[in-house]
Amino acid sequence: MDNQLREITLANGINLRFIDGTRRYFGDYYLVDIEICFEVPIIPEYFDNLTVYDEARSLWGDTVVHQRKIQQMGVSSAQVSQVKERLIINFEQHSLPYFISSTMPKKLVLSEMGKIKKRRSIFPAHA
Repeated sequence: MDNQLREITLANGINLRFIDGTRRYFGDYYLVDIEICFEVPIIPEYFDNLTVYDEARSLWGDTVVHQRKIQQMGVSSAQVSQVKERLIINFEQHSLPYFISSTMPKKLVLSEMGKIKKRRSIFPAHA
């Protein structure tokens, strides 16, 4: 079930979606859980050569999906709505500036490729 709370379209084309995953865990107490997700297209201009571009496309398809969670435990039912709003506002004030940059989509795709390469060097595939 997709419980979208908010969607923000940034100038760099990224659509941030805030998804509500809040759940009751004991008595009148809740875990306020908001997932922030967005997709970044994989385009040839991000890469020095087409081989790496093709590798990225074979790993992820047309886009890289990025997800991040913000949470707060122990929230009484009377405070759930206010805590959700506070968590979103806090994210917008402190983290959103990193996502607004015009270079952010390219940096994210290349960072994800770097993580894959690092994992492969640590855990090489067995023949």
